[in-house]
Amino acid sequence: MNTDLLFENARLQGRVITLEAEVKCLEAVVRSHERVDCLRIKSLDEQLKQAEAENARLKAEVERLTNTSTNADRFLISGLEQDVAILKAQVERLTKAEDKMIEVTYMKGIAGINRGVQS
Repeated sequence: MNTDLLFENARLQGRVITLEAEVKCLEAVVRSHERVDCLRIKSLDEQLKQAEAENARLKAEVERLTNTSTNADRFLISGLEQDVAILKAQVERLTKAEDKMIEVTYMKGIAGINRGVQS
């Protein structure tokens, strides 16, 4: 019986050594994953910082383009308003000239009719 207990004791000690080795191996794996996770977190932090910087750059670009567009639109509208004013003045001038021509033509016609000449 003593030998059976010795064998059982030896077997259990071997099992303890095996389990301790497995525990050390698993601890090493956990530490490795912790380092990888730490590196991954640092990488993600860097990516986040880059994305935030890109976002800020794009916002500034949109603002610049909006201001540029707004200034260009104002310039264009101002030019168009001036063109409209010029065209209105020309239409008014030509309308007055047409009215004057109609009046003169009418008066010549009446004068010719009165003199017995028809144009």
